[in-house]
Amino acid sequence: MELEIYDVQKLFSLAYEDGKQRRSLEYAIDFLKMEKDIPFHRAFSDAYYAGKVLEQISLYDASEDKTILHNFSYDV
Repeated sequence: MELEIYDVQKLFSLAYEDGKQRRSLEYAIDFLKMEKDIPFHRAFSDAYYAGKVLEQISLYDASEDKTILHNFSYDV
């Protein structure tokens, strides 16, 4: 069984960089000039920051009329 997932690092790279590099979540937050208000490397905070980055990718995706969010990764 395959499960479609969003790989936030992959989507960030497709939206803002070359589509090949995989940057850290903290790099993405810094790049997007977002406030770092809770520590990284904890399940809750990493999920929180991933959601914030995904939200920005979604806004970028819509404003640029691209299909970045159609680039699923698969977990098997």
